[in-house]
Amino acid sequence: MKKTKVFSILLPQFYQTPYNDEWWGEGYTDWVAMRNAKPLFKGHRQPKRPLEGEYDQSRPETLEWQAGLAKKYRIDGFAFYHYYSLGSHLLEKPMEVLLAHPEIDMPYFVYWANEDWRKNWYGGSQKMLWRQEYGNERDWRDHFDYLLPFFKDDRYVKFDNRPLFVVYRPQDLIVFHEMAKVWNGLACENGFDGIYFIATSPDFFHEEIDEVEDPLYQAIYYREPSYFKASWKSDYGTKFRKVLNRALLSKLGHQVIMDPEDYDKVWRYILNEGVRPDKDAVLGAFPSFDNSARRGYLSQVMMHDGPEKFERYFRAQLKHAVAVDARAVLINAWNEWGEGNHLEPDGHFGYGYLEAVKAAMDEVFSAEGGDS
Repeated sequence: MKKTKVFSILLPQFYQTPYNDEWWGEGYTDWVAMRNAKPLFKGHRQPKRPLEGEYDQSRPETLEWQAGLAKKYRIDGFAFYHYYSLGSHLLEKPMEVLLAHPEIDMPYFVYWANEDWRKNWYGGSQKMLWRQEYGNERDWRDHFDYLLPFFKDDRYVKFDNRPLFVVYRPQDLIVFHEMAKVWNGLACENGFDGIYFIATSPDFFHEEIDEVEDPLYQAIYYREPSYFKASWKSDYGTKFRKVLNRALLSKLGHQVIMDPEDYDKVWRYILNEGVRPDKDAVLGAFPSFDNSARRGYLSQVMMHDGPEKFERYFRAQLKHAVAVDARAVLINAWNEWGEGNHLEPDGHFGYGYLEAVKAAMDEVFSAEGGDS
């Protein structure tokens, strides 16, 4: 049996940048969104607060703290969101700081968030802020050259001597096959056996796409909570939801933003989801979800969650991973504070979600007679 690894997605949005200052106001990070959150209905658990206080991800001591916490609770490493378009970078500094500090024991790999940035938080105008483009072979080589020092880092995660590289929106990456051939060739020139390309499951977008069929994708990442997010985006128009929420939430104290069948329904769906037999699987998991800090009355809020439930469902997902011989489980997310979706300790649950991860792993992998 292949040993199942457990990783978590790391958002590098917690340090000041000139473009966030320009787009969202001086000093903007996701901490600003978190601080400005407010409860929208009775029983709505906002604002959320980090138990250990706010941090700056451009500082190596922050990464060292995150690495130590992950190791203590058996997280095998992080998937850094990667924003790259024709040589333009966003939020690249934390991973570059990590590369410059080899003493920090943090296994990691790249999750390419290949999408446009628009001004759509806080009821914004959808104005284009930063466009995702792919270019030609020269641009693909430049992208590879930028990532090569990371790929060569001993801490960078590799499967079968192939550096992992996850694509967030494979249906948008229409040049993938040509780009992947170039990257595989360059990887072999640099001592690897190619790149281990992972496509995010099309179920996340509720559409069938041919790109995931590409044989150069070695695996599919079944990102969660995909069904929950996609289904409600399609079921309610934003204008209708905004009027409904404003009219009813404060008056009735009811939770009408999202599906009333909530956390348990979504996790039951996840645990009943099959995997493709022709590709390796990277299964998904999530602790919770509430993006009202960024989107107010247009948000999506998960109710009736908590570490005890997460531990039960995560344990079941680990058993599923073992049963289907999954290479990894990738938890979304480590620190999405603006989406209320984080393993990092907060003022309400403390270290509960991290303790849930460790307890589930201790039980499942001990029962399997080995470590993850």
